[in-house]
Amino acid sequence: MSGSDTLTSMPVSHDEDDHDVDSNRITRVVRGLSWTLGSQLFSRGINVVMGAVLARILVPEDYGVFGLALLVINILIGINDVGMTMAVVRWRGDIRTAARTAVTLAVVVSVGLYAVVFVGAPAYASYMDAPEAASMLRVLALVLVLDGITAVPSAILIRRSQQPKLARAELLTLPVGVAVTLGSALAGAGGWSLVAGQLVGNVTMAVALIVLAGSWLRPGFDRATARSMIVFSVPLATTSLVEYVLLNSDYFVVGRLLGTTALGYYVLAFNVSSWPVTAVTQSIRRVSISEFAAMQGSPEQLDRAFRSGFVVLVKVMLPLVMGLGLLAGPFLRLVFGGQWAPAAPVLTWLAVLGGVRVAQGLVFDVLVAVGRSATTLVVKLVWFVALVPALLMAAHLGDIETVALAQAAVGVVVSLPLFLMASRLVGVRLSALWPQLVRPAIAGVCAGVSGVFVQTMLGTDLTRLLAGGVVILVVYTAIAFPGLMWTSPRSRGRHRRRRLRMRRAQR
Repeated sequence: MSGSDTLTSMPVSHDEDDHDVDSNRITRVVRGLSWTLGSQLFSRGINVVMGAVLARILVPEDYGVFGLALLVINILIGINDVGMTMAVVRWRGDIRTAARTAVTLAVVVSVGLYAVVFVGAPAYASYMDAPEAASMLRVLALVLVLDGITAVPSAILIRRSQQPKLARAELLTLPVGVAVTLGSALAGAGGWSLVAGQLVGNVTMAVALIVLAGSWLRPGFDRATARSMIVFSVPLATTSLVEYVLLNSDYFVVGRLLGTTALGYYVLAFNVSSWPVTAVTQSIRRVSISEFAAMQGSPEQLDRAFRSGFVVLVKVMLPLVMGLGLLAGPFLRLVFGGQWAPAAPVLTWLAVLGGVRVAQGLVFDVLVAVGRSATTLVVKLVWFVALVPALLMAAHLGDIETVALAQAAVGVVVSLPLFLMASRLVGVRLSALWPQLVRPAIAGVCAGVSGVFVQTMLGTDLTRLLAGGVVILVVYTAIAFPGLMWTSPRSRGRHRRRRLRMRRAQR
């Protein structure tokens, strides 16, 4: 088998009954998702608490200067492992030779990127009119080296469906990073407390992954393997670079044209809008790519799996987007304090963008899984071409709310339709998908209208947040999941038993 074949061919096992294969796959997916989603939700919850505390210690400018440093890291992290993580997950040949080659490539590139950042940090900080960001960027960029070192070990765990180990490593990392961040902030470190927490947390994660990975960190090099991996991963890495530039171009525009204080408000709003996105997308990605790749020999199965997953994502994300967007004001004032009220309208629009990002993420996963990484690159380049002028015009004509509106509008009008159309290239039947989205769409509209109405009737932030959240959830659930609201537990039990008997009869 040639090097390129190892990345594109996914042989289907005929040693087991098809039903047993599907059953084992479902069990593996559910187990992996349970661990990763549970750890992500727990992490997001802790981050909410930490963010609330930090927001009362730090000032918007602290977040702004940190945001300028983080902007560079966020962009470079997309190409830091040169796509080696996904290449290792999908590799079908000799994994030990491939993994050692991938380790070498990932580490060399990450160290090279760190050197570029170290040299260029003063010029970048001067251009952004924030000289204090230079030293912060040089320290924070060590995250790139750590990410390069751990790219392959984490890929091996994902490849082996050992997401529980990965989740335990993250749960170990969390309290360390939180303690360092809060301790530094209380000691008066300002924005440097965010750098310290980020760096120490990544060091802890690296140590945990190294212990779990063992011999998988040995470097090596095989020319044929490297060539095959690079052919696959370069378009993927370029796509990731474009994606991270897209997601951080608003940081650049706000920081450059509107100042570090405005960027501080924007950073907080973006971080809050990313909580559900990060939890859902990272959890699914650790399972979806390997599972979609295993289905590429069966287009019908891949189509069904994608459409089922997409509908579930829409149903789960819609109430989160509605709640976060409509209740942004009372939520920020109660949780983070009144000084962060200017971030509320920004959060409203970025919550919409967050929902778009989750939907895009699943399409991205299925395209990458079947070797269509070049397609994702084309789609994101078109998105980028549409987004940049929209952001620049928004910053010149308005403020940070206008920038957030432009970001969300381009995502909804340009990016998401392009991604969905691209999914047809791998056999996804959009004509069968649309009818499944009608009910959740109606539920979202009704829940949103109800939430707005309730807020106009109430006065305090606490009552608006609690009543609005309950009304949105109840109205949405009643329409999107009528069986949960209008049938008794006994009826639901009979329905489940009936479906189980039907499945057994089909076997």
